[in-house]
Amino acid sequence: MSEPTRSRKERLPVSEPPTYEQSDIYAIKALWEGKANEGQQKMAVAWLMNACGVARDPFRPADARLTDYLMGRQSVGRMVLELVNAKVLSHG
Repeated sequence: MSEPTRSRKERLPVSEPPTYEQSDIYAIKALWEGKANEGQQKMAVAWLMNACGVARDPFRPADARLTDYLMGRQSVGRMVLELVNAKVLSHG
């Protein structure tokens, strides 16, 4: 039995898994299979960055372990962004 799709509009605690829509599932699967079109690629990467919380402050003053967990999530997104923003060396 598959997990029900949850709407992005749901407000869940930051420690909960990120929300997603059916279109996010299709985009991630297409990206994984190397078949994503431009829109799906952008949707998949945007979902990943949101899931990693790169635009949110991970600090939770009442819960050091949750802060650490959220910082771990962010580190994945920041590694991806580092490659996105890296200069490509030409081989000529």
